[in-house]
Amino acid sequence: MREAWSKIRSLFWSRRNLSDELREDMEAHLHFLVEENIDRGMQPEEARLAAHREFGNRSTVRERAYTAWHFPSFETILQDIRYGVRGIFRAPAFALVVILTLAVGVGANTAIFSAVYAVLIKPLPFPNGQRLVWMGENVPKADGVAVTCLNFQ
Repeated sequence: MREAWSKIRSLFWSRRNLSDELREDMEAHLHFLVEENIDRGMQPEEARLAAHREFGNRSTVRERAYTAWHFPSFETILQDIRYGVRGIFRAPAFALVVILTLAVGVGANTAIFSAVYAVLIKPLPFPNGQRLVWMGENVPKADGVAVTCLNFQ
């Protein structure tokens, strides 16, 4: 929970301070590794190269810290929304056609699914609806006509 709160806090405050602090911490760590290597008896240039090798790729460290401090997926969603709004304002006629097309498509699908659900999928509002039958009679002029009350009796 503490990690989530720190990510939320870093999302709204001190964005630049975090990257500056990370850069300073990485430099301090590298400086410490170089000093440690010099104390072991290495030449300064050799100690610096060994420290860089031991520390690893700085970009990878920055990316790992970024994913630890931020919500990359949330920020990606916000970035996509901003991009979409800019696109809408850049070409409003095209955006209107796209929005209307989507609205008609969603409306048509909703109407068709509602009809199919009511007719085919929804269970009958009777107990033991699977036992209901339909009775009809065959007469010379028509087939499948519903049975009249007198004929049924």
